[in-house]
Amino acid sequence: MSKANCQWCEKEIGWGAMRSDAQFCSDGCRTKCHNAKKKAKRESDNVVNGIMFIQNMMLKSGDLGQEALSAMQTILAVTSIPDFDIKCSNCGQKRLYMPTAADECSFCHQKAWSFEPKPVKV
Repeated sequence: MSKANCQWCEKEIGWGAMRSDAQFCSDGCRTKCHNAKKKAKRESDNVVNGIMFIQNMMLKSGDLGQEALSAMQTILAVTSIPDFDIKCSNCGQKRLYMPTAADECSFCHQKAWSFEPKPVKV
């Protein structure tokens, strides 16, 4: 039987886990992961609705169309995926895009980020 890693913090799950198919090292990590899944779904819906609205506003004339174009350019700039992993140094939550100096972790509200090279796939 091989040891598994926690789905939230990636710590190794010890042999003393209550179940052999344990996915989390603690109740806290399990709760954080399930809450994060719910939040990701909500935020995904918000993003899709926001992008659809911005696309519709790009068809308008004048300042509104220019503002929508600027917003779409910002979205495209922050959605490029870097070639390294970005994590909150405090709670371990991963992030897909480069944080700004003012960005807080959406889970623990800290501003401590760590950057690690992504593993090379062979």
